Amino acid sequence: MPKRSFLDPLRTVRKDFYDGKRRFVDDIRGQIEEDENLQKLLTSVRRTKNGPVQFGESKVVVTFDRKQGDTAFSYGYFDVLLVLIDSLSGGHGILKPVNQLRVIHWNGTRRQLLDTLVIFGRLNPQVAARRILILGATNVLIGSRIDRAIYLR
Repeated sequence: MPKRSFLDPLRTVRKDFYDGKRRFVDDIRGQIEEDENLQKLLTSVRRTKNGPVQFGESKVVVTFDRKQGDTAFSYGYFDVLLVLIDSLSGGHGILKPVNQLRVIHWNGTRRQLLDTLVIFGRLNPQVAARRILILGATNVLIGSRIDRAIYLR
């Protein structure tokens, strides 16, 4: 039996995308394989007073802005990146309850997620956001006319 890699979920998620985004997924996978710091950030587990966070049970809210006039940035590719990070943290897709707000699974600290997104932004201009804000999330979203669908791409 071949050794399982923490990157195995990327292979499953990759099937949901088409050519351009598949290449992006492959690029992200290669960047993770080459960067030990990214590997450490993506496999980190936040500890609480009750012990480590359970795999796939912690959610955070991510919001972001593109640089004004930035033609390289793509909200679609930023969503793909968040879907990949979510899958590596045990999630099964991201929530987009309102514009420019995403809810993903993340097992590390919010600072570690910010560092991860900044590193990917430096390596990939299509996800280089101008501003990023990360907040803790509850399991219940309360709002008016919010979108409760789960997005895999």
